[in-house]
Amino acid sequence: MGEQSAGQDLKFFADQGFTTLGACYYDADNLDQVKDWLVVTKPMTHVRGFMYTPWQRKYALLPEFGELLKNK
Repeated sequence: MGEQSAGQDLKFFADQGFTTLGACYYDADNLDQVKDWLVVTKPMTHVRGFMYTPWQRKYALLPEFGELLKNK
């Protein structure tokens, strides 16, 4: 999901009255997509949090992911 698509999807669900949770990491080699999600969701009050969601047991970026969210 790209940055624009993430924003559109989250807005759609917010407009329906839902609070959302983003699953924004899927085994990438870096956290660029996660950073995009943080930019898109910064003004949104209905985003409850984010999940680190690896499919291939890639946990090397988990500490950096946590730091990104802690500094959000």
